[in-house]
Amino acid sequence: MLELLEKEPIMWKTLILVCFTTGMRRGEICGLKWSDISLENAELNVVRTSQYIPKKGIIDKEPKTRSSIRVIDLPAITINALKQYKIWYLQRRLQVGEEWIDTDKVFCQWNGNTIHPDSISDYFHKFVVKNNFEQGLSLHSLRHSYGSLLLASGSNIKTVSSLLGHAQTSTTANIYVHEIRSKSKTAVDNFENMLLKNS
Repeated sequence: MLELLEKEPIMWKTLILVCFTTGMRRGEICGLKWSDISLENAELNVVRTSQYIPKKGIIDKEPKTRSSIRVIDLPAITINALKQYKIWYLQRRLQVGEEWIDTDKVFCQWNGNTIHPDSISDYFHKFVVKNNFEQGLSLHSLRHSYGSLLLASGSNIKTVSSLLGHAQTSTTANIYVHEIRSKSKTAVDNFENMLLKNS
């Protein structure tokens, strides 16, 4: 997927990479501002979500739970992509000129205005179909992949729950029960091997 993203327009390429390497929700991605990101410290703050409400349009609001407000550390691949994208973003802002709407949103429409949450899902669906990925793969699948990979790499359930912005670790445990069982089986196998080795 990451290789195929290299062929995509820079905004979409960067947006999907951020989704995949942070586990952020769609609304959180739409609400993300440059002021929320520290490229120097390789982290971003999730402090708002953008939501479409009929007859009102797209509004920004605080996440629904306190645990959804969180700091996420960014891997080097994401930092490098964001640095390249920011150069393109600033150039585009200059090209648009007086029509630019200064929302400070990282991922936005051509004029700087807030992007519609559905446009992200629509884009990813087209990307999946175009590249013959398995049916059922959605934008939310990237969030689940993030959580699964964190658990597979040895992160504990409390850390993963915090990074995903879950209100309770039981929510994380219920969603990732198969990954947790797999880790449990591995731990028991390692324990058994250690016993056999020392007996």
